[in-house]
Amino acid sequence: MNRWLGTLSSWVAEGGPLLTTFHSQVRSGARIPQDNKWDEQRTSAENTINPGYFDNLSFSALCLNGRGMPHYGDYSVTLKTSLISSRSSVFEENPFLFNRRHAVYSGDKCPPGYRASWANRSKLAASKLASKINGATTNGDFPAILLQEDTTNAGEDDFVEESWPRLFGQRPAGFKWIPAGLC
Repeated sequence: MNRWLGTLSSWVAEGGPLLTTFHSQVRSGARIPQDNKWDEQRTSAENTINPGYFDNLSFSALCLNGRGMPHYGDYSVTLKTSLISSRSSVFEENPFLFNRRHAVYSGDKCPPGYRASWANRSKLAASKLASKINGATTNGDFPAILLQEDTTNAGEDDFVEESWPRLFGQRPAGFKWIPAGLC
């Protein structure tokens, strides 16, 4: 999970909201949505993929090297597996990009096969990325295959997205695991 220095400083010094969601920050006035396609369409995209509880989820990019996705913040925080494994799920990619690529529109149901529990994250990643792996692929190649940064800064990063409810110890109403349906 990537964060900016100011957010981390507040969290360390004051016990501030490291895991506060985008939507709760906007509601509280702590954050102003930017004038860009991402913030303008975020509610619609996330609600289509996670209907009824999208605004209670925190997100990060699944990574193998601890670096995360730098354009979400210069500093990467690795969450303890023991704290998130029973609460987290993974989704094939950023919901905004997924909806566009798969022609899923607001009000449509998300098609099955693109979400998995934390325990099945490797199956989802393998299903998504199998075409990018061959006999010449080395262990050192896997981090860049799993998390591909868009160096043009257009926000078209390709990664497996992890999400978890913002309230530790309880899930928001309507939260449920949806089987990945992987072959």
